[in-house]
Amino acid sequence: IFFRLFFSALPMSKVACSLSVTSSAVQYLRDSATKYSLPDEGKAFRCCLNWAAQEKISLEPSGDSSGELVQFDVELEANQWEWLQGLGPDASASARALVAKCIAQLDDAHIHQVVRCKTRTGDVAAVATAATQCQGAQEALASTALGGTKGKCGCH
Repeated sequence: IFFRLFFSALPMSKVACSLSVTSSAVQYLRDSATKYSLPDEGKAFRCCLNWAAQEKISLEPSGDSSGELVQFDVELEANQWEWLQGLGPDASASARALVAKCIAQLDDAHIHQVVRCKTRTGDVAAVATAATQCQGAQEALASTALGGTKGKCGCH
């Protein structure tokens, strides 16, 4: 139990990921970052990933790479990377399926404007509310309530 408590208190480690996605996927992520006042397309991708993982969205990674493939570099938390890899043997195909699912949403505000705690990806759904104990999520909620952006905490 000590080891579990000790390691759960340590900050999560970032994983630098290089994925092959379509140029239209990168454009969607850039557009989402602008539309929802996120710091960059990497944050938009993490929002997509947390949404799909925590809402248990069904993704079917495929070899479909229609469109020009480009390199997309993004930093993920270790648990986010593990979740993406767990979808299938090709993380890039999983990333393409993930963004395609987001693009297919008629209204993607529920993906990019809901504060979700990143520590819960791969675990149970954890949409931040006033009762959420995650300090970063509370700061993000307070910031958005005052008209600020959600990019400070990394918890969504």
